[in-house]
Amino acid sequence: MSITILYFYQSKHSFLKRTLYISRKIFLSIIGLLLLIFIAVQTEYIQNRIIQVVIGKFSKELSTEVSIKKVNFSFFNSMNLEGLLIKDKQKDTLLYAGQFKLRITDWFFFKDQVLLKYIGLEDAIIKLNREDSVWNYQFLSTFFAAPKKSKKQSSGIALNLKKIDLKNIRFTQKDSWVGETMDLNLGSLLMDAENMDFSNSIFQINEIAIDKPFFTIREMVALRPDSLRKHKATIKKYESMYLNPSDILVQIAQIKIKEGQLWIEANENEPSNIFDGEHIRLSKLNGLIKNFNLKKDTIHASVELSAKDRSGFELKKLKTQFRFTPQIMELASLDLQTNKSRIGSYYAMRYKDFNEDFGKYISNVSMVAHFKDAKINSDDIAYFAPELKDWNKQLNINGAF
Repeated sequence: MSITILYFYQSKHSFLKRTLYISRKIFLSIIGLLLLIFIAVQTEYIQNRIIQVVIGKFSKELSTEVSIKKVNFSFFNSMNLEGLLIKDKQKDTLLYAGQFKLRITDWFFFKDQVLLKYIGLEDAIIKLNREDSVWNYQFLSTFFAAPKKSKKQSSGIALNLKKIDLKNIRFTQKDSWVGETMDLNLGSLLMDAENMDFSNSIFQINEIAIDKPFFTIREMVALRPDSLRKHKATIKKYESMYLNPSDILVQIAQIKIKEGQLWIEANENEPSNIFDGEHIRLSKLNGLIKNFNLKKDTIHASVELSAKDRSGFELKKLKTQFRFTPQIMELASLDLQTNKSRIGSYYAMRYKDFNEDFGKYISNVSMVAHFKDAKINSDDIAYFAPELKDWNKQLNINGAF
């Protein structure tokens, strides 16, 4: 009897031992397999095979072309894309990016707040357009739109962005519906942010450095019927927040602009030889803007700019405390230096509606000036009033006008 019990005990012990041994082998094999998969996914070959499958699925679901030439990402805090292409429904380029780089919080999917440490975009083309009320990117907005949250759901992940680095960017927005085209060619833009709280619309930025920006606005014949235009009565509901209906707060300690250009083309006619308000073409635009603040419906900033118009009129220096609201554009503590003139110390333009009244500047905008030891040369006035070209006078002015 005792021999039988002993044999049974030894058999059971041996079975448990073999079971533990096999279980350990299986567990180690699973760990090894997971480790192998993890290492494999770190290689560019596997990453690119995976991304091609994902991109192919997106292309099929979006019914348009989406492609990426090369991808490299690291679990779980960085991603580099090369040759990203997205086309719109008309098979035209919506977005192309030669390089797209992203640096994010480690293991971000386990955290309530995601810190976007760095976003880089290089050799990019962005083309937005519409000929009716629907933009060519609307299908993407619809596809990626988040479902509406119920009151019981949490607010989700909070995003915070720190650095943006843009190089060689071309942005075009052709709005045939409204009758306006905007183009921006950007040499580079570097933004260093302190706090970008997208949830609460608070954007606090240390510095933005912009190199060789070329911004153009062109007006054209609108396809939108006059019956669908928004008139003043429609805008009344935004009267208290005309410039900032979303109630965002923007604070920027410093903005640097180097070698910029700004063109504003109100029509397709050839510009005149003198200063032409419908064909403003500024070059050699350099600036330093400090303490920029957009709060509610008011912009404040300390501004120093210089630029040259195609007519030859040169803004050698514009230094002022700037304030802009829906009813006034104010330049206080003004030091304005042109080709042969110098003006200070206060100038303001008052109006009822900025968008409408500046198109009829002479009749709709009231100008207020306080001159102190101002020197105005008739040669500078001649850029605007050519009949004074041979006047050869210099005026010394003090007083309020």
